[in-house]
Amino acid sequence: MHFIKSVTGPKAWLAGTAMALAMALAAPATAQQGLGTAEEPVKLRFLANESFAATWQKTVVEEFNKIYPNIHVEIDGVPYPEHLAKLMLDATSTSPDYDLLLVDDPWAPQMATVGALMDLKGPEITAMTSAEYDWDDFHPAPLAAGQWDGKQYAVPVRANMLLMLFNKSLYESAGVPLPTPELTWDQFFEQAPKLVQDTDGDGKIDAWAVHTFFTRDQLTPTIWQTIFNSNGGKLLDADGNPAFNNEVGMAALDTQRRLLDYAPPGALGHGFSESLQTFRQGAAANMFMWGSVYKTTAGGSDATTLGAAFALCAVSTAAMAADFKMKFATSHQSQPNQ
Repeated sequence: MHFIKSVTGPKAWLAGTAMALAMALAAPATAQQGLGTAEEPVKLRFLANESFAATWQKTVVEEFNKIYPNIHVEIDGVPYPEHLAKLMLDATSTSPDYDLLLVDDPWAPQMATVGALMDLKGPEITAMTSAEYDWDDFHPAPLAAGQWDGKQYAVPVRANMLLMLFNKSLYESAGVPLPTPELTWDQFFEQAPKLVQDTDGDGKIDAWAVHTFFTRDQLTPTIWQTIFNSNGGKLLDADGNPAFNNEVGMAALDTQRRLLDYAPPGALGHGFSESLQTFRQGAAANMFMWGSVYKTTAGGSDATTLGAAFALCAVSTAAMAADFKMKFATSHQSQPNQ
């Protein structure tokens, strides 16, 4: 996910100033233009994913205003499936409504190509940026995701990864051992029927083994690709040609299909919001989800039964490849924020 600033429309200059400031919250910018005054504050509108908008409005904007009290930021949220269309519609408008845009990594080149974005390392923005702002503070990989055609159009908000999160209480009530990074898909599906359970004794199932993306949207293929990667698959061969139409690719798709057998009713039409809500309500023992939701899902050690989170889901017994032995740190300090 990246912040991107729009270059079109009458607010473009102010947006550029605010972007430079927003990227250096810890140090006031040397340029005073565009900071506003108590009598004439600057107003900026920011389009973001609805999963973050309300939280950022209450927390991030509050911290920002401690340094820049005369810049009023209004964050609007939009559902992820509608996000790109809304961004493109606004960014290409002759009178855009938004000054700042939150954009998923794959969308940056598309938006840059239509001329909707400003080069954040260009002379205009550089002249507005604090001398203390250090581009080396960013990890090179996520920073590169905001580059296109030799220009820097975005800065990273976060680096994300797909995790397997589990509910300790549901595992314990089912009498199933807590998962570890060594869990295999064979073991997972052996345990899954036990994790579909009636937790309150009323004779009705009220907790399921797993929830994740199943509906037809942009995020659902990431589950398949994660399973595919964990089994040693590669999307492209050395020549850049598709390399997933094979037994490994089909097996990964079948694994994702089998997850649906142990998910809540109606899960075939569920995506990000539904799976996250189900897990937060304690109705799913496992959730394959982006790590950015970890802290807002856990809520602290006293308010949750959330277990550890492991990177890239569980692995197959047939694919314990060396490059897959990556584990996600389980301390709260190591978890990414939403």
